[in-house]
Amino acid sequence: MKIFIQTSLLLSFIVSMQAQTFQEISCGAGYNQQSYVSLATDEQTLVDNDTWDLAFTAFGVQDAGIFINESSGSINGQNIPVVEVYYTTISNFDVDFNVESLKDNLIFNDEISYNYGAFNSTRDTLNPFDFGWGKYEPSMHGVVGNEVFIVKLRDGSFKKVLIESLIGTDYTLKYADLNGDNLVIKKLNKTTDSNGKGFIFYNLSTHSTVDILPSYDYDFMYGRYISIAKDPNGTIVQQYNVTGILTGPQVSSVMADGVDVDNVQFADYKDQMSDRLDVIGYDWKTFTNAGWILDEDRVYFIKSKNNTIWKLQFIDFEGSSTGTTVLTKEVVGQQTATNDANIASLVYPNPSADIVYVITDQEITQFQCFDTNGRSIPITFNKASDASLYVYTLDIRNMQSGLYILQGFGQNQKTLTTKFIKSK
Repeated sequence: MKIFIQTSLLLSFIVSMQAQTFQEISCGAGYNQQSYVSLATDEQTLVDNDTWDLAFTAFGVQDAGIFINESSGSINGQNIPVVEVYYTTISNFDVDFNVESLKDNLIFNDEISYNYGAFNSTRDTLNPFDFGWGKYEPSMHGVVGNEVFIVKLRDGSFKKVLIESLIGTDYTLKYADLNGDNLVIKKLNKTTDSNGKGFIFYNLSTHSTVDILPSYDYDFMYGRYISIAKDPNGTIVQQYNVTGILTGPQVSSVMADGVDVDNVQFADYKDQMSDRLDVIGYDWKTFTNAGWILDEDRVYFIKSKNNTIWKLQFIDFEGSSTGTTVLTKEVVGQQTATNDANIASLVYPNPSADIVYVITDQEITQFQCFDTNGRSIPITFNKASDASLYVYTLDIRNMQSGLYILQGFGQNQKTLTTKFIKSK
């Protein structure tokens, strides 16, 4: 069921919902800004869409996600040009590229996870060592770039871009004009350049990092991004610049649609919580000839980084004239935080006939191996390490073919549990 957003209706709605609080957020007239929003503090930080071009993840030592800035506002109802990225499948940076031949190679962020952005979209999803823009090389203890990308900037100019490597906590970024002029090579450090906020934001025009994220923990970004959607006439499904909500890192959410919004319970939806960025997305509003309409029987539950559970409902949207929306919010619970006692790991290749590499971000002091009958199987390993990663080489040549469970033990009672297959 739909409701039309009118001033009188909005006022009566507010009067009847005094138990809730309200928050007004905006991404600016013409949707020309990104807004980073905290539900707990009512704060929002506004950033101009053209402040940054690329974002590099800096959550830890094993992430290697690279995103393109898909935000673009509008003027007089017409979209302002957006930054675009094209894959080439070519590793040689010195090649002369024909941009026209790459027009079908446009790639996008997928809004699924903060681990992978547009530059990761060409990866082999079955190979945990493949990050799209490069592959993890055990001998280098890092990711080595193997594909050049073409980036079209908002002014219509093109840059060829190669992420040469991610060694330890240092990304090495290389880019130039298509003919090789104006070459720039930059090292971006996860610890220093991200200011501890999880991302390194970079502007290809100013050749510099930019600090855009607020000091507080934000729950979501409200603004523009590209998603599969219908065009404004509702006839063509395509990649389209939409205005919506993308939840932040370590934030999960779920939609409850077709419900009694006053009585819906989080307990009925907690098992459906998702870490996807676009669970809330853009389709909580629809444009018609009569104006913007919103669902009156739809709410969202959000679990913040501090495990607070919020219930949200959008009650007003003013469109491009102001970029403003109003939502109701209510704390409905607090989940008890649990300590993560697991050690993150990658196992490769898997299956393998002779050697298995186990890569972790913490030191393993002991390995144990079991077959599917629970019998302990002797296993030998060698360790190599650098400043950020530990690489263990397991010799499995003398083992019988089959499935095995591998356990590792580190400091502070942290454990690793994973599986591998010994092939013939």
